Amino acid sequence: MLPKKTRIPRRIFADLLEKSRYSNSPNFSMRFRLSGEAPRFGVSVSKKVSKSAVKRNAIRRRVYSSISKFLEKVPSGLFLFVAKPGSVSLKGEKLNTEIQLLLRDASAIVSGSEKSYNP
Repeated sequence: MLPKKTRIPRRIFADLLEKSRYSNSPNFSMRFRLSGEAPRFGVSVSKKVSKSAVKRNAIRRRVYSSISKFLEKVPSGLFLFVAKPGSVSLKGEKLNTEIQLLLRDASAIVSGSEKSYNP
């Protein structure tokens, strides 16, 4: 789990959904807005993904765990991962790969080339 100082408070989610850039993958949508501060992350998992709170929280914990592996190479800004229905079964290396690709897309959009992100 990421430390609390690297997570986005819930009250910022709505603003970030409206005024941000985005990148999509088969199981997640990532909204991001660059800023001068350290990178901060949030994960949103709706009841459309799973009715079970246990499963929604498990997805959230897995995503936070995956993000922590790439934390040093992420550009500064706010990042919100929104889970899609297929994300329930995503675990391990497949999840890491998908999160890494989304973060790479954000870095490529920022710099204009994919060469700026080296996993």
